[in-house]
Amino acid sequence: MPRTPYDLTRSYSLLERARKVVPRGVYGTRSVEFAVPGKYPQFLREGRGSRVRDVDGNEYVDLMGAFGPNLLGYRHPAVEAAVREQAGRGNALTFPTELWVELAETLVARIDVADWVAFGKNGSDVTDYAIRLARQHTGRRAVLVAEGAYHTFHPWGVPIPTGVPDAWRAHIERFTWGDADSLEAAFRRSSGDVAGVLVTPFRHEAFHDQALPTPEWVAALHALCDRHGALMLLDDVRAAFRCHASGLSHHAFGYRPDAICYGKAISNGQPVAVIAAREALRGAASQLYFSATHFFSAEPMAAALATLRAFDEEKAFDAMNRAGEAVCAGLRERAAAAGFGVRVTGPPTMPFLRFDSDPEFRLSRSWCGEMAQRGVLVHPHHNWFMNGSLTPEDVALVLDVAAECFGLLRADAGA
Repeated sequence: MPRTPYDLTRSYSLLERARKVVPRGVYGTRSVEFAVPGKYPQFLREGRGSRVRDVDGNEYVDLMGAFGPNLLGYRHPAVEAAVREQAGRGNALTFPTELWVELAETLVARIDVADWVAFGKNGSDVTDYAIRLARQHTGRRAVLVAEGAYHTFHPWGVPIPTGVPDAWRAHIERFTWGDADSLEAAFRRSSGDVAGVLVTPFRHEAFHDQALPTPEWVAALHALCDRHGALMLLDDVRAAFRCHASGLSHHAFGYRPDAICYGKAISNGQPVAVIAAREALRGAASQLYFSATHFFSAEPMAAALATLRAFDEEKAFDAMNRAGEAVCAGLRERAAAAGFGVRVTGPPTMPFLRFDSDPEFRLSRSWCGEMAQRGVLVHPHHNWFMNGSLTPEDVALVLDVAAECFGLLRADAGA
């Protein structure tokens, strides 16, 4: 029986209220303008496990995972208990708590290429740290980044540079991700002045099919960095804990980074970001200024420690990988049954679906909007995120709704 589309009256009433007091009401990737206005909820009330409920009372299987932080499941019991315990002692105190040292020691022991770490709040904090670290260590200015890759909202790399003087984006040189010739050309354009290459483990920028690295690309990247004396900086903010059972993406793809940036999933929703780096960079790090009021807050560190323990004990990577493989295979089958060609790219834990012959994403937007209207949150322009709490029942619901929505698109095409 066809599902009744959701009513979103309260969500969009709240959006109108928000627009009076916040520019655009809701901004960034969480704005429905980035997805499908009128089809997605703009405000949620709660989440548990793999599901969320909006302010109108509608429930969804959430395959966006808060755009990455939901690793184990919303309101994971062990993580929530750790946060509550620390909350009883205090969160933002004048100095850090013992958890600061415990989390640092845990991460240094876990990350095989790291001898030290530093903490921020979001991915942009630590990617900014990484490029300043590379410049300080090498005495050079240029940093090479892939065209279209998202690394930061800071001026040097913000994708929409409104209000940013050109000078603030100087010494950032672009290359094509995965293309060794393009990377080598970028080195030549900044000959002798390249401090480092900042690269994501796989290509996952918005509006594009995702691409996994080839061994040839990884080898060429390291060879060029070694030849030119540049640091290899891995931005693992988005992909960490979803590419390998260790949680470390460089284990999945063979990278040997000098420094790695983490965030999003590392604390299952609490705000922590990490840069982890080799001993050789400790001297340069000691000369950088890096501080903000809430970098030292204790509750997120308690959450991170609990998340790391639960990730290992519950074999969360295996669970989300199984769910992702089932979702990806099921989507391909149901799309084909409805007469659509689709491409489902990226790791099963971070898939992205595009329709063939749909350059303007018209079909993608329609399909994702109808999915949201029937209880499944996916996105037409951003990769999705599996989590360790997805059940076989969740997967079955996703695929049932997907089949219905492919059918709706086929009926519209026939009309």
